[in-house]
Amino acid sequence: MKKMHVILFLVILTLASFVTAGDITRSFSSSSIKMNEILDVRLTVTLSPDESFYVIEEHVPSGWIITNPGGGVVANQRVITWVVFQNPVSTTYTYTVQAPPSVGFYDFRGNYTINNSLVRTIGGEVTLEVRTFMCGNGILDPGEQCDDNNLNN
Repeated sequence: MKKMHVILFLVILTLASFVTAGDITRSFSSSSIKMNEILDVRLTVTLSPDESFYVIEEHVPSGWIITNPGGGVVANQRVITWVVFQNPVSTTYTYTVQAPPSVGFYDFRGNYTINNSLVRTIGGEVTLEVRTFMCGNGILDPGEQCDDNNLNN
């Protein structure tokens, strides 16, 4: 029985080394934008005091242009990576992208690891709509009959 408790304790201790309290979430500066418009994307990093490093890999949808990687490194024109190995703190990274010249719904995807834990999916907002015009922005866009602050049509 004692041996079983020791083994169980060792298993729990081993698994605990893969668990992290840190988290990374995504948010957009707008819920929908017009074609070719600029958007800020925020990645909020929340760490606990015992976490010593993290790696973030964010994938921008096809057709979008990264105009400012927000301190990250761009690869293949669609992937931004942040690697922090020294003195990590909770922070927010803001990168800027330009919407494509076509309407639709686009998904932003990303993964991260903290303290060499399992790879996790970035939480928060994922899908963004690109429209030909924006209702309710006070500007009479082509296709609108009026702009009366109605956000639906």
